[in-house]
Amino acid sequence: MTTPSILVALIAAPLVLAPAVASAAVCTTVSVSKSPTRTDSAGGTFFRPGGTGLAWVTASTPDCTWTVSSNASWLTLPDGANGTGSGWLRFTVAAMSTPPPPGQARSGIVGVSATNGTQNVHVTQLTLMTLDGNGWLQSPVGWTASPSTASVAQPFKITGFAIDDRATSGTGVSSVNVYYVDNTGYNPLGQATYGLNHPHLAETLGSQFANGGYEMFVSGIPVGPPGSSVSVQAFANSTVDGTVLGAGAARVTVIDPLLSVAPTTLRFGAASTNGSVTAVTPSQALTIAGLGWTSTWSASTMQPWIQLSAATGTGPGRLDVSIVPAQVPASGVLEGTIRINAAGVPGAPIDIPVRVDAYLGATTTAPFGSFDSAPSPSSGAVPLTGWALDDVGVSSVAIYRSASALEPGSSLVFIGDATFTDGARPDVAAAFPNSPQKTRAGWGYMLLSNVLPGGGNETLTFYAYAVDAEGKQTLLGTREVTLQNANADLPFGALDTPASGATVSGNYTFAGWVVSPRPRQVMRVSIYMDGQYIGTSLYGIARPDVAALFGGPSGPLDASAPGFQFTIDTRGLANGLHTLALVAVDNTNTFAGLGSRFFIVRNQ
Repeated sequence: MTTPSILVALIAAPLVLAPAVASAAVCTTVSVSKSPTRTDSAGGTFFRPGGTGLAWVTASTPDCTWTVSSNASWLTLPDGANGTGSGWLRFTVAAMSTPPPPGQARSGIVGVSATNGTQNVHVTQLTLMTLDGNGWLQSPVGWTASPSTASVAQPFKITGFAIDDRATSGTGVSSVNVYYVDNTGYNPLGQATYGLNHPHLAETLGSQFANGGYEMFVSGIPVGPPGSSVSVQAFANSTVDGTVLGAGAARVTVIDPLLSVAPTTLRFGAASTNGSVTAVTPSQALTIAGLGWTSTWSASTMQPWIQLSAATGTGPGRLDVSIVPAQVPASGVLEGTIRINAAGVPGAPIDIPVRVDAYLGATTTAPFGSFDSAPSPSSGAVPLTGWALDDVGVSSVAIYRSASALEPGSSLVFIGDATFTDGARPDVAAAFPNSPQKTRAGWGYMLLSNVLPGGGNETLTFYAYAVDAEGKQTLLGTREVTLQNANADLPFGALDTPASGATVSGNYTFAGWVVSPRPRQVMRVSIYMDGQYIGTSLYGIARPDVAALFGGPSGPLDASAPGFQFTIDTRGLANGLHTLALVAVDNTNTFAGLGSRFFIVRNQ
């Protein structure tokens, strides 16, 4: 098998329309867009090897002419500096021979001019080339949505999309072939199922490309020695010119089926009053992973005081474990075991020790923890974070603030309960290995400061109180924050769904809103999954609730339609904890993070 002829053949070049300036071209009206259908995002991104980008030019008449220019020597125009009528504009990005320092980039502009002004194509070239790696990867004509972990057991599923946006109809791709690449070269794995509906494409590129998704269950890769890995690569066959286009890659370590369960021990607490148990630690989760997609596992226990949410499951999964209060003594220690088994899978069975420490109510302690962060000065969304544990269980962390100068009285004002996220604070779990709920100690609260009295323009003190299962309360700490929304010029908003720590599955739609203070406007919302860029969100959805808060003659220009949303097929992600981060960019290229969010994927 020879190496496919084009690894970096086409990088879609999303565009932003710059403010019009005077020009003396023959054509009276010209506009530039990413494709003949729509423009949703700004910035065409290339990697170190360079490549070719395309932009669609719409002219007012078939015979009118327009001119093209470039402001960078590495950004050239293979078809010359003039064009006629509507058609594709090509530009070529040269390979970096002397790249800038790591983490930096170079930027350039291709301008299309007519008498109505100049429309700019903004092009960025990064030093990093990401054709191999783990998880969500940007590639020439698509991104792979899985696998999202380095070690996989076969068969494992890959998903992604492949398009050629030069196509004037359809997706521009006829089929997708998958290979694995090792020291012997390219080895065929077969043809993926192509033509699947991919919500991300419909939202960001338009309905023409909606069915550009592909998926495949991969098997047949030799299991390598520990530490070895191979690259799984997808290549799309273009219907536009018959070329082969890179359609995503992921580097994986293929292992024999292996059973793993986390955490490796479970601790519970119980408190009694007058000889009866009145409070116990809430249920805790065991994550079952490391299996092939078709593996079946079982769960069992010999102790009647241990209750399991399921006795069996298939593939990676979750098992909730709880304690039956009536089976727990008023004081003392109970010890038992949960056995997780998978027939024929190395490492099985696995025994998980379970312990309950039962206390007389008078001897239990109050919760403990920390109020770690609240950045100051701040504007827009302000993240408040920390952790809390208890000998029985933490029921809630309540967030309060000091009264505003615009409010009567001086009592504290309750603003909401923080959200706990399982797995978000492994440092705390390691520091307190014998505490109940050790893996879900981390808490967070995202405060939208713009809705505070006076729009959030004063110094306030925030308080975090932990409350345990028995009602005992502890002040975890205070943080003084200076809010400066009146002078803020950064975009601000919120991610509404999913809630922090929420469990999602299947095709899931992430949604929220963002605006920018006048006179600026939001141009795009970039999405980062597990720290890697995966694309831009559909933006411009009406949100009457946001318009009611911020609309009006002096409010943001975006206020009437500030909503964004994007849909992801979470079946291409590993079960477990993931992070999502959003960055809003306005028309002055000023950007601001909208905060990050932990969420849990749980597909069977």
